[in-house]
Amino acid sequence: MKFSSTFHSYFCYIYTMKMIEKLIFLFSRQKAIALGRTLGGWGYYLFRKRRLLALHNLKLAFKETYNEQQRKKIIRRVFQNLGITLIEFFRFSEVTEENLSHYVTIHGKEILDEAYSKNKGVLSLSAHLGNWEFLINTIGLSGYKTAVISKSARQAYVNDYIFTHRTINNVTFLTGKQITKNILKLLKSGAVIGIVLDQHGVQSESVTVPFFGRNAYTLKSLAVLALRTGAPVVPIYTYRDENYHHHVVIEPPIPLLEDDSIESCTLKYNQWLESVIQKHPDQWIWTHNRWKIDE
Repeated sequence: MKFSSTFHSYFCYIYTMKMIEKLIFLFSRQKAIALGRTLGGWGYYLFRKRRLLALHNLKLAFKETYNEQQRKKIIRRVFQNLGITLIEFFRFSEVTEENLSHYVTIHGKEILDEAYSKNKGVLSLSAHLGNWEFLINTIGLSGYKTAVISKSARQAYVNDYIFTHRTINNVTFLTGKQITKNILKLLKSGAVIGIVLDQHGVQSESVTVPFFGRNAYTLKSLAVLALRTGAPVVPIYTYRDENYHHHVVIEPPIPLLEDDSIESCTLKYNQWLESVIQKHPDQWIWTHNRWKIDE
């Protein structure tokens, strides 16, 4: 009886998500984006706890760079960005290899091409900036063998929905107990492995390094992999412009020095993350409690 009930609930959730997807496709892309922006604007007022956390984080990170009104404007845009990302999430199927350039401009593709051509694998450092799911799909649709390390969502139906879209776009979803073994195997095959480090990490899997001047548990997985395999760490991020067109920016590999340690590598990764967030503060997830170590 319990299995039957669980299966029925799972089926209902999947059906609901498919219906939402069909509903959103009734709108033009422009109107759908406007809807997402409106939903995000409502979220700014509805999710008070997250709004206050975001304002607090932004103030501590940028100190006196922005006044109170500017901080409120930035965080409201953060919520709007999340609303647009949600709508785009349900419209991923409209983006294909043939029409990709209509939605995104890739900058620095020659950098990734050079690293990829060596067939030793590429470790891609990225951030929850802009529409990070769109970034993953862009790399996969551009012809690169792609995989991404990702946490599983609490809801199985959300996992399956995300997994389906990633699989369609040639992206492998890495999670679970065999993750290290699978990463090493994929690197040997020359794949691009996407890793984000801008969220709070579990203490046992992290090192403590500054992030915007405040100590933060940062996952050490990227540094460990870089030191162990010698695979280049190529920073890649995405952002939206004022016309809601996506830009994927690929930057030169972060140098790996002979005397580098897990801590020194991770610090360099955090410094890069800071630099791109400073360029687009209204498109990063300030709503996340990145500095739990301070509590």
